[in-house]
Amino acid sequence: MSMDRSATMQLAHEIAMPDYVLDKFHEFELRGMYCADENPELDSLLRSLSDQTTSKQAREELVEWLKSAPVDNTEGLGMLYCMLTCAAQYSHPLYAREGIGDSVFIETMRDFTRFTCESLSRFGRYRFDRDFWMYHHLCLALFRLGTLEYEYAYDLSDIPAAFGAAPCMKLHIPSDASLSAQDIDRSLELRDAFLGRHFAQWLALPTTCESWMLDPSLKRMLPENSKILAFQQRFTLVGVEPSEDWREFVFNTNPLPVADLPERTSLQRNMKRHLLAGGSVGDGLGILR
Repeated sequence: MSMDRSATMQLAHEIAMPDYVLDKFHEFELRGMYCADENPELDSLLRSLSDQTTSKQAREELVEWLKSAPVDNTEGLGMLYCMLTCAAQYSHPLYAREGIGDSVFIETMRDFTRFTCESLSRFGRYRFDRDFWMYHHLCLALFRLGTLEYEYAYDLSDIPAAFGAAPCMKLHIPSDASLSAQDIDRSLELRDAFLGRHFAQWLALPTTCESWMLDPSLKRMLPENSKILAFQQRFTLVGVEPSEDWREFVFNTNPLPVADLPERTSLQRNMKRHLLAGGSVGDGLGILR
């Protein structure tokens, strides 16, 4: 990926950011609002975002910096621009140093676009509110490999007790993932090859998953041939944590009371009936078999 012109803008084009966001970024650059080259404090924060040992703290400090800086962070697009600048200027060279190809880099960074575009259907406007999550992508801790994503979970405070107080590999299911057995098998093969080539020390770690898709109550809501139920069978369930992630992923972040939630799909209808009857849906904690 060439970085001859504005690295941030080029990356934004590469990952297919919507025109509205591209226009906003262009305005930022014309006005010099987020010029890391001329702002040592901002440059230091962006550099720290790409380091696993400092990324989480740097994200928190960047949130505070944006509150007091004389810049436009309307709907989080200033934060989005800063994070993409980090990806282009600091994360991308780290990928190159590890010998990781641009195809993995671009597919991983497309999460920025996915989250931004999903906000349009959920809130009626483009916004970026996933900075609490996306710092993992910037410090080479999370990669998209095929239909799934894999994260080296090194922060013990983010690892449920059911998985033990030790690092692990977390498997994530993007909203656009295919759950076909063939695509999942292919992704797991890509994971093994990728880790063996670039991060062999991670191969021995258990692969875990925290998802509403692993909640055992789904067996009462889905048909036997469900891809979600087939996906569950790949894991040994070790617990269920209270969560309302189902509201985001099944009902598109609809804030209405359960009684007023839509019933457009059979899963929505069955889950709504389950919840109204006093049932619950949490995040199942599973270890890949």
